[in-house]
Amino acid sequence: MTNKKYPRSFAHACAMTKKNPKTALPYAKPKNDFQEALNAVATLWIIAQAIRGTWEADYDNSNQKKWYPWFRKTASGFVFSNAFCDWSFSYSATGSRLCFENSEDAEYFGKKFIKLHNKVLLISKK
Repeated sequence: MTNKKYPRSFAHACAMTKKNPKTALPYAKPKNDFQEALNAVATLWIIAQAIRGTWEADYDNSNQKKWYPWFRKTASGFVFSNAFCDWSFSYSATGSRLCFENSEDAEYFGKKFIKLHNKVLLISKK
Protein backbone atom coordinates (compact mmCIF):
# COMPACT_ATOMS: atom_id res chain seq x y z
CA MET A 1 0.00 0.00 0.00
CA THR A 2 1.08 3.55 -0.62
CA ASN A 3 1.04 6.29 1.98
CA LYS A 4 -2.34 7.38 0.63
CA LYS A 5 -4.92 8.03 3.30
CA TYR A 6 -7.89 5.70 2.80
CA PRO A 7 -11.29 6.16 4.42
CA ARG A 8 -11.81 3.71 7.26
CA SER A 9 -15.59 4.09 7.35
CA PHE A 10 -18.53 5.92 5.79
CA ALA A 11 -18.22 8.70 8.39
CA HIS A 12 -14.52 9.08 7.59
CA ALA A 13 -15.30 9.19 3.83
CA CYS A 14 -17.91 11.88 4.48
CA ALA A 15 -15.34 13.91 6.41
CA MET A 16 -12.83 13.50 3.57
CA THR A 17 -15.40 14.63 0.95
CA LYS A 18 -16.97 17.30 3.16
CA LYS A 19 -20.40 15.66 3.21
CA ASN A 20 -22.76 15.47 6.15
CA PRO A 21 -23.27 11.75 6.95
CA LYS A 22 -26.72 12.51 8.39
CA THR A 23 -27.98 13.92 5.08
CA ALA A 24 -25.75 12.18 2.51
CA LEU A 25 -27.92 9.09 2.05
CA PRO A 26 -31.29 9.03 0.26
CA TYR A 27 -33.09 7.24 3.13
CA ALA A 28 -32.43 8.34 6.71
CA LYS A 29 -34.56 5.44 7.98
CA PRO A 30 -34.78 2.77 5.28
CA LYS A 31 -38.03 0.83 5.43
CA ASN A 32 -37.15 -2.11 3.19
CA ASP A 33 -34.35 -4.00 1.43
CA PHE A 34 -34.62 -1.80 -1.68
CA GLN A 35 -34.04 1.40 0.32
CA GLU A 36 -31.17 -0.25 2.20
CA ALA A 37 -29.57 -1.23 -1.13
CA LEU A 38 -29.92 2.34 -2.46
CA ASN A 39 -28.27 3.65 0.70
CA ALA A 40 -25.46 1.11 0.19
CA VAL A 41 -24.93 2.32 -3.40
CA ALA A 42 -24.79 5.95 -2.24
CA THR A 43 -22.41 4.97 0.55
CA LEU A 44 -20.11 3.19 -1.93
CA TRP A 45 -20.15 6.22 -4.25
CA ILE A 46 -19.08 8.52 -1.41
CA ILE A 47 -16.37 6.12 -0.23
CA ALA A 48 -15.09 5.74 -3.81
CA GLN A 49 -15.00 9.52 -4.18
CA ALA A 50 -12.92 9.77 -1.00
CA ILE A 51 -10.50 7.10 -2.27
CA ARG A 52 -10.15 8.71 -5.72
CA GLY A 53 -9.57 12.22 -4.41
CA THR A 54 -9.10 14.51 -7.40
CA TRP A 55 -8.55 11.71 -9.94
CA GLU A 56 -11.33 11.40 -12.51
CA ALA A 57 -11.92 8.72 -15.11
CA ASP A 58 -11.61 10.16 -18.61
CA TYR A 59 -13.61 7.98 -20.98
CA ASP A 60 -12.35 9.98 -23.96
CA ASN A 61 -8.83 8.77 -23.12
CA SER A 62 -8.40 5.10 -24.06
CA ASN A 63 -4.83 5.17 -22.72
CA GLN A 64 -5.98 5.95 -19.17
CA LYS A 65 -6.30 2.78 -17.11
CA LYS A 66 -9.46 2.48 -15.06
CA TRP A 67 -9.34 -0.11 -12.29
CA TYR A 68 -12.34 -1.70 -10.61
CA PRO A 69 -12.86 -4.45 -8.03
CA TRP A 70 -14.07 -7.82 -9.27
CA PHE A 71 -16.13 -10.17 -7.11
CA ARG A 72 -16.98 -13.84 -7.26
CA LYS A 73 -19.97 -15.58 -5.72
CA THR A 74 -19.48 -18.02 -2.86
CA ALA A 75 -21.93 -19.78 -0.57
CA SER A 76 -21.71 -16.89 1.91
CA GLY A 77 -22.10 -14.07 -0.63
CA PHE A 78 -19.74 -12.20 -2.88
CA VAL A 79 -16.05 -11.98 -1.99
CA PHE A 80 -13.37 -9.79 -3.48
CA SER A 81 -11.60 -11.71 -6.24
CA ASN A 82 -9.21 -9.29 -7.95
CA ALA A 83 -8.70 -5.78 -9.28
CA PHE A 84 -8.97 -5.46 -13.05
CA CYS A 85 -8.24 -2.81 -15.61
CA ASP A 86 -9.64 -2.71 -19.12
CA TRP A 87 -8.52 -0.01 -21.47
CA SER A 88 -8.80 -1.68 -24.86
CA PHE A 89 -12.33 -0.42 -25.55
CA SER A 90 -14.88 1.87 -23.95
CA TYR A 91 -17.03 -0.77 -22.24
CA SER A 92 -17.52 -0.18 -18.53
CA ALA A 93 -18.77 -2.80 -16.10
CA THR A 94 -18.95 -0.49 -13.10
CA GLY A 95 -19.23 3.05 -14.38
CA SER A 96 -16.96 5.94 -13.55
CA ARG A 97 -18.25 6.33 -9.99
CA LEU A 98 -16.75 2.99 -8.96
CA CYS A 99 -13.47 2.86 -10.86
CA PHE A 100 -10.03 3.87 -9.68
CA GLU A 101 -6.65 5.10 -10.82
CA ASN A 102 -4.77 1.98 -9.72
CA SER A 103 -5.24 -1.62 -8.60
CA GLU A 104 -4.33 -0.79 -5.00
CA ASP A 105 -7.28 1.60 -4.65
CA ALA A 106 -9.67 -0.87 -6.34
CA GLU A 107 -8.49 -3.69 -4.09
CA TYR A 108 -8.88 -1.64 -0.90
CA PHE A 109 -12.39 -0.59 -1.96
CA GLY A 110 -13.38 -4.15 -2.84
CA LYS A 111 -12.02 -5.79 0.31
CA LYS A 112 -12.63 -3.19 3.02
CA PHE A 113 -16.26 -2.51 2.07
CA ILE A 114 -17.34 -6.01 1.02
CA LYS A 115 -20.45 -5.93 3.25
CA LEU A 116 -21.72 -2.87 1.37
CA HIS A 117 -20.99 -4.53 -1.97
CA ASN A 118 -23.00 -7.55 -0.81
CA LYS A 119 -25.95 -5.31 0.13
CA VAL A 120 -25.92 -3.95 -3.42
CA LEU A 121 -25.28 -7.25 -5.23
CA LEU A 122 -27.54 -9.60 -3.23
CA ILE A 123 -31.17 -9.56 -2.23
CA SER A 124 -31.39 -9.83 1.53
CA LYS A 125 -33.09 -12.92 2.99
CA LYS A 126 -34.90 -11.66 6.07
